[in-house]
Amino acid sequence: MAIERRSLYEEETTELPLLRIETRSEDGQPESRWIVGYAAKFGVNSLDLGDFVERIDPGAFGIVAERRGRKKPLETRALWNHDANFPLARYPGTLRMNVDEVGLRYEFPVPDTTYGRDLAANIEAGIVRGSSFSFQVAPGGDSWSVEDGRSIRTVTKIDSLIDVGPVTFPAYPDADVTVAKRSFDAFRQQREAECAKRVAAAAKTRELREYLAKHGR
Repeated sequence: MAIERRSLYEEETTELPLLRIETRSEDGQPESRWIVGYAAKFGVNSLDLGDFVERIDPGAFGIVAERRGRKKPLETRALWNHDANFPLARYPGTLRMNVDEVGLRYEFPVPDTTYGRDLAANIEAGIVRGSSFSFQVAPGGDSWSVEDGRSIRTVTKIDSLIDVGPVTFPAYPDADVTVAKRSFDAFRQQREAECAKRVAAAAKTRELREYLAKHGR
């Protein structure tokens, strides 16, 4: 099953930014700095994926809430720019994730590494503003609709959550949307087939009316 990646980016700082640095003290421990972000926000259109855009359904991240009965444990990593050479945290150890009314929230302490401290500084400076996640959609885990002439893919169930984390350039390489494009092609073909059926049915109805009118019925 192919891996897909989706990113969020906000030009302006909002009341609930995608990325921020928090300083906190827990269980009487010395203060530490945490990277806090949203890998996905519900009901928000993705960047243009080519012929369509995408939204994440609030129920898509059910795997994050699962604690028992899952055959394969959730072992999501936090990575910088999806790069395994820059690991930041790992679930359920140093990486925390939860689903709230906004989306998929993640947080982890700033790693005591050069790239970890650099990342935190870049987030504070507003240089790094994007956030992203890698995932695999469950079979039948997406649906399609059309709004204002635009095709919308809604991801309803994610089967595997591979990584989350900050990204410098929240763009989509073509390979990252291959699965979505295949799903879109199937949706388009289905719509075209349904349209052809309606056209054929309308033609038959017109022919019948012309026949009846011609024969005085």
